[in-house]
Amino acid sequence: MIPAISLAMIVRNEAKYLTACLNSVHRLVDEIVIVDTGSTDRTVEIAKQFSDRIFSFPWKGDFSAARNYALDQCNGDWILSLDADEQLAENSGDLHGVIIQHPEYEAFFLPLHNQRTPSAGDYDRCAVLRLFRNTPFYRYSGIIHEQVVLAKPEAVGTAPGPVIIHQLVLPRERNSKRGRNLALLKKALADQPENCFLQYYLGVEWMGLGQFSKALPYFQQTRRRLPEEHLLFRAPAVRHTITCLSALNRWQDACCVCREEILRYPAYTDLFFDYGVVLLIMGDYRASLEYFQKALDSGCPSAVFSHTNGTDSFLALYHAGECHEKLGQFQNAQILYQQALTANPDFVYPLCNLFFLGLAAEGASRSFNRFRSVGCLENKQWRSILAQLFFISGYAELALSCLEGDEYLPEGDSDLSLVRCLVYCGRGEQALAVLNKLKKAAMELSAAGHTYQFIAQLFAGQYREAKNTALSLWRQAENRSAAWALLSLISRCSGGEYYRGVEKFRETEAARVLLNVAANCLRAGSGRDGAMFRRLAAEALDLVSGMSPAGARLTVEFWRKQGNDVEELMNIQYLPARSLYV
Repeated sequence: MIPAISLAMIVRNEAKYLTACLNSVHRLVDEIVIVDTGSTDRTVEIAKQFSDRIFSFPWKGDFSAARNYALDQCNGDWILSLDADEQLAENSGDLHGVIIQHPEYEAFFLPLHNQRTPSAGDYDRCAVLRLFRNTPFYRYSGIIHEQVVLAKPEAVGTAPGPVIIHQLVLPRERNSKRGRNLALLKKALADQPENCFLQYYLGVEWMGLGQFSKALPYFQQTRRRLPEEHLLFRAPAVRHTITCLSALNRWQDACCVCREEILRYPAYTDLFFDYGVVLLIMGDYRASLEYFQKALDSGCPSAVFSHTNGTDSFLALYHAGECHEKLGQFQNAQILYQQALTANPDFVYPLCNLFFLGLAAEGASRSFNRFRSVGCLENKQWRSILAQLFFISGYAELALSCLEGDEYLPEGDSDLSLVRCLVYCGRGEQALAVLNKLKKAAMELSAAGHTYQFIAQLFAGQYREAKNTALSLWRQAENRSAAWALLSLISRCSGGEYYRGVEKFRETEAARVLLNVAANCLRAGSGRDGAMFRRLAAEALDLVSGMSPAGARLTVEFWRKQGNDVEELMNIQYLPARSLYV
C-alpha cells in the first residue's frame, strides 16, 4: 500500500518564495497543509492556489507551537516539513519510494543544501529530519530553531534524497530576522542554560552578524559538551569554531582545533580542507598541499557530516594550485587550476589565476590564443570574465576578440562589456548600434551606458548628440554629477566654455566619472586610435586636477584603488571556511 504524505508548513509574509516552493513539491505529496501566523502580503492568496487546507494560528513567539498545530491538521500517513524559502530539487529522489523501500524506519533525515551564491554548485550540505510518520511521537520542541523530538533514534534513517534546496536569501533580509532570533534564543537559554543546541544556534546567529568573538564561546561549548558521535551538531560546531578563530586571526588556535578534530574524525573531508586553508593563509604551502591532497583522496563525506560542496574536488584543486603558484611551481599550478575549472565550470576563480600566469609567462597575444585553443572562449561566462581581465590589463582589442561573435540580446545594460570594448577600440558606430538596440527594447540606460554613448559620439565628432546625451543625464537628479563631468569634457574637447563651479557635494562623483574615462582611455591608448584616447585622458585628468584642491587627492585615491583592484584579482582567494552560510 502506498502511504499518503502530507506537506506541513508554517508561513508568514512569504509571498516572495511560496510559489516556487509549492511548485517544486505539490505533485509529490498527497495533501498540503499551510498554517499562516499573520501574513499581511499575498501569502494566503498564493497558498489557496495550491490547497484548500489553509489555517490560521496566532503568533505566540513559539515556532514549535505553530508547527505542532500544523502537524495536528495533517491527515497523511507521513509528514514532510518544509519552510517557504525551501524547494525540493527536481529529480533528486522519490518521497514515496524512500518510505516503501525502508519499512524499518519511522523517520528520515534528508539532505539540505544551503545556497551560498546563485551558482548551483556553491552550497553547504547538512542532514535535517523532515520526513516522519504522522504519530503523536513526532512533534517539535523549542520556541526557536525547533527540532523534532526523536522517540526512537534507532528507527531514524538517512535518505540520499529528495534534496531540499534552501534558497539564497539576501543578507539584509536574513539579518532582519537575526534580532528576533537572538531575543528568542536568549529567552530560551535563560530557562535551559545547559542546552547545547540553544548555545549552538546562538553562535550561528552571532556569526551570521559577523560577531565572531561573541559566537566563538558558544561553538566551543558545543564542541566540549556534545559527544563525538553527535555529528549533526558537533561537526558543524567544529567547522564554525575554525571559522571564528580564523576570522579573529587566531591561526595557531585554528591549527590546534584542526589537528585535534582530525584525530576524532579521520574520514571528515572538510576538516582536511579547512586545515589546508589555514596553513595556506599562514604561508606553510607544502603542508597545506598535503592536506588538500588528503581532502581529494577522502572524497565526499558521509551524509551525517555537514559538508561544503567542492572541498573534495574543485575547491581543493583550486587551493592546491594556489600553493604550487606560491612555491613558484607554475606549470603544476596551471594544471590544477584547469582541473578545478573542469570539475566545476561555474567556479570561475581559477580562470583569473590562469590569466595572470599566462600573461606573465607568454604575453597577452599568446595567452589569448591558448585560451581559445583549449576551448575557454566557448563558455559564455568564461568569455565575459576573460574580456574583463584583458581590458583592465590594457588589452582592449583582445578583450573585444573574446566577445566578438556573441549574439547580443538587449535584456538590460547591467553588463556593458561589449559596448565598453567597442567604444575603447574605436568602434563607436558599432557601440551606438548596440545601445540603440537597448533603447528600442525600452531599456533605461544607466549612467555607465550614457557615458559609453557619450564617448562614442564624441569620437565620431557628434558634439551636439554627445551634449544631448549628457543633458539627458542631467534630467535625472541622481546623475547630475556625472552629467556635469561629461558636459565639462565636451566643452574642453570642442573648444567651448568650461563648465566651472561644480557644487562641493558633487566633486567626488564627478571626479570618479572623469577618472574612469581617463583610465579606460589609457588602457586603450596603445591601439590604432591611441593619440585620440590619450588626448581625452589628458583632458579628463586636467579637469579633475583643476576642480579644487581636493582634485589631486581624489586622483591619487583613484589610481591607488585601481592598483588594489588588479592586485586583488591577481591574488584572488575563495575561502569557504571564512564564509560558511549560516
